[in-house]
Amino acid sequence: MVEVKAEWDLAVERGPNWLFVRAENLAADTEDERSLLECLWAAMQRHMTYRLVLELPEEQALDPLLIRQLLELAQMARAQDGCVRLCGMSFDERPRLRLSAFDCALPVYRDRQDAVFGSGRPRQPK
Repeated sequence: MVEVKAEWDLAVERGPNWLFVRAENLAADTEDERSLLECLWAAMQRHMTYRLVLELPEEQALDPLLIRQLLELAQMARAQDGCVRLCGMSFDERPRLRLSAFDCALPVYRDRQDAVFGSGRPRQPK
């Protein structure tokens, strides 16, 4: 696991065909709105994978600036036949994406496993 330090605490982990980023204390910086986008995009390019699961802390608020950065990242990933999926965020924050009509562009899953396999896939017995 690689630790990336910027304005945020990001833990980057490479999986087969996916990049997992666990984020803590995401706060959009109005002076440098692209810095989160650039940091995540650079990680995707460095690991040569354009399929990203971003694990957000449950208490993470999704302000419009942060949503805009994530949407732009999702568009960039799709241009490379990739995708961006979110997981871990609280149920209270999910309606904010639905209200902004961006829930299709930024799908939210319960956890990392659901994000990779899709929430409709049946779980294997343990």
